[in-house]
Amino acid sequence: MLISLLIASIPVAPFITPESISISGFPPRTVIDQTFKKAVWLQSDPKTIGGPGFKADEYVGISRRRGNIVTLSTLTRKLFQESPTRNRNSDVSKGFFVPGYSFFLMRFDCANDTLSTERLVSVIDGIGDGPEVKGKFMHPTDSSETNWVVTANQKRVTIEGYPYWALRIPSNDPRSKKRELKWISTLPGTYGASYLDYACDNY
Repeated sequence: MLISLLIASIPVAPFITPESISISGFPPRTVIDQTFKKAVWLQSDPKTIGGPGFKADEYVGISRRRGNIVTLSTLTRKLFQESPTRNRNSDVSKGFFVPGYSFFLMRFDCANDTLSTERLVSVIDGIGDGPEVKGKFMHPTDSSETNWVVTANQKRVTIEGYPYWALRIPSNDPRSKKRELKWISTLPGTYGASYLDYACDNY
């Protein structure tokens, strides 16, 4: 009976690609409330992003153009499908078959042919977390990493009907560092160049 209950508690999201995803209630100075829409032009090589039983899709939310700089709020959504060898009866986490999300700020310098990517928030599923749980992100308090505590200021959010935890980057985790914004030159014929051309022509 216990095993049956545990299996039943593992949600399995439909193996589909929504045309849009709305988010709200994220921590301050991360991702503001908005709706992301499917962006086929941001897809990478299909050979590397998908295949049987796996989806990786790109979305674009709010956009801004200032001078020669285009800034896009983007979302990458990844999802695994159940299979005979990997399913809710397997040794997988409770959130294995719900979507995983990565949020970015993508900047395109249309005058200098460069682009940059910045990550402002980390997101992890909160499947099975009751009201007593204060967060799923944790960090060690000692160099030997034997004592772990819940990282402060993470927030419960709901995306596509599933519970998640969102944590601003950098966080209170001492290992979390603010990364310097780096601009990368694009080369003709690369995916980066095609992204820059599309963003500069359409936003």
